[in-house]
Amino acid sequence: MKKFAFGLVGCLFLASVANAQDEPIKNKKGQVILPEAGDFGLGFNAVPVLTYIGNAFNGNLDNTSMGQNKFASMFGQNVIFGKYFLSPKNAIRIDFRFGLHSRTFKSDVFNDLANSPDSLVVDKAKLLNQNYTLGAGYEWRLGKGRLQGVVGGSVFYTFASSTRGKYEYGNAYADGLAAPTSTTWDNFGNILGSAPTGERITKMKGGNTWGVGARVFAGVEYFVAPKISIGAEFGWSLGYSQTGSSKNSFESWDAVNSVLSTRERSVSGNSRFDVDTDNFGGALYLMFHFR
Repeated sequence: MKKFAFGLVGCLFLASVANAQDEPIKNKKGQVILPEAGDFGLGFNAVPVLTYIGNAFNGNLDNTSMGQNKFASMFGQNVIFGKYFLSPKNAIRIDFRFGLHSRTFKSDVFNDLANSPDSLVVDKAKLLNQNYTLGAGYEWRLGKGRLQGVVGGSVFYTFASSTRGKYEYGNAYADGLAAPTSTTWDNFGNILGSAPTGERITKMKGGNTWGVGARVFAGVEYFVAPKISIGAEFGWSLGYSQTGSSKNSFESWDAVNSVLSTRERSVSGNSRFDVDTDNFGGALYLMFHFR
């Protein structure tokens, strides 16, 4: 009977210890500090916040030595970083980007037909590009206090269309006007100048790029407040991407036949394969957890 009683007491003690270990950590106000099952997490670049604080204290407006791309993504910046916690120790990670950029630029140039410095016509450049990224991963969390270790892996897919452009000009080609005054643009819509031009671009079609990759990572997060953490992680990734050929269209004046002449010029695409460690620029992020 005594053995049974001692055994029962021992089991109850072990159960109470295990239950205490599973109790969530709380602050003095009773608020849970660490994320729980069912919580969502949303992260963003912490460097602008830290830079602002540094500027406020030292008066320097250029504290940018830590770099700008603070999310370790093999496909670049502007990726939304989210998590969903299956348990306090496991979470699904999602990386997402949907970018569509359409811009129209205008340039006032000399009107060749009016022959007056006060008479102008308008050249236009309409540019479009798109960027999409989707990543999914899984993480395991280590540690029981505010300082948490994070390890796991992710896979990615990305698609980007290089800049596509359509150009319109106020001065047209014609007999006696084989070199109308036209704007010269760069690929981003910046004006390089305007001058009489024997041939000018009318369309620009950059090659589309797609890529796939995988990444394993390890990092740390410290919870500075209930369900608010600051973290950093390093990773090792591999990726493959391929870019299609690009094609530009041009127009000029055929003085012999008195007609508008067009031509196209293509540039071959390329591919790349990368295997490398990442995030040695000091990437930091803030995570907010909620449900």
